[in-house]
Amino acid sequence: MALVLWLLMALVPFVLGKGVLRILYGNQPTQKLGLADSMLTGGIVVIGLAEAAHLGACLLGRSFSDCVKLLGIGVVVCLLAAVVVQLIGSHRDKKNPVLQREMQRKHVKRQLTVNYTKAQVIVYVIFGIIVLVQFLTVVAAQSVYLGGDMTLETVNSFLATDTIYQVNPMTGKPYSLGIPMRLKILCLPTFYAILCQSFGLEAATVVLSIVPAFVLLLSYLAFSAVAGVLFPEDAFKRGLFLVLTALLVGVGDYMVGMDGFGLMHSGFRGVTIRGAVLIPYALGLVLRRRYKLAVLCILAEACIVWTLYGMGACLVVVTGVLLIRFVIEWLEKRKGRKEGAICKNS
Repeated sequence: MALVLWLLMALVPFVLGKGVLRILYGNQPTQKLGLADSMLTGGIVVIGLAEAAHLGACLLGRSFSDCVKLLGIGVVVCLLAAVVVQLIGSHRDKKNPVLQREMQRKHVKRQLTVNYTKAQVIVYVIFGIIVLVQFLTVVAAQSVYLGGDMTLETVNSFLATDTIYQVNPMTGKPYSLGIPMRLKILCLPTFYAILCQSFGLEAATVVLSIVPAFVLLLSYLAFSAVAGVLFPEDAFKRGLFLVLTALLVGVGDYMVGMDGFGLMHSGFRGVTIRGAVLIPYALGLVLRRRYKLAVLCILAEACIVWTLYGMGACLVVVTGVLLIRFVIEWLEKRKGRKEGAICKNS
């Protein structure tokens, strides 16, 4: 069943992401929206569905089993909708002569540049080897850091009691005063428990091995999107950027709180997903002016990590880049007006 889970964790986000991208951007040029965008957007959608099922069960006082059913129904409905949207969109694309010419031009361009240089091959092989070693290390789950975290215990409490946040996972007894709402609204423990029950896997396998390994791969997809923004026409520089990123993950594996440490030892935590996936992806999106998807990153963070009413790190990153862009554009316009005035006076 673990293999089935792996396959679905790759397939479901991809299909959902393709559908969402089609809805958000329609027939707009999508040369900058590739596999990474589909996977990451689909992953964010899954988080949103898990949050909806989690809140629905909590607010309505339903059991954990009901929450599993809610998420299952939501995922199936959204998958069907995504497939229908894609089929309709593909049919329309075939009737759009402008889009067909653009796609043909891209196809010819890819054929002309399909030959990779030796340097490009080497840099991507190095990157692949580093990622493979890190992936196998994380899957082995031999050095998981659990300090100050109760995710595994919380997941086991959901599975054992068929309730959500009704039993203290450390004592096994009901909460006497409840838990803070800021923690109760977070959906990751519920999502992990749903994966365990749906696929008949132990909580330790899902939380400490499968999820962290998948988060590691998503992190590199997020950084690959950033590399595409920084070096859109240079495959070697994109590969080198990814190699340096992978090396930094290894170098950062020395201290709690570092993104590298989080990816290698506690990839199941919300703070790790935020720092290693959502923040770099949000940065890449705002640099590409894909603001709709950037908003989804902000919302996803609010579902998995406590933020100040949704105002978390992703919002800070997006707002900061927008302010910098606004200042630069304002200075350029001001400089242009001054140069125009000088030319006019002369």
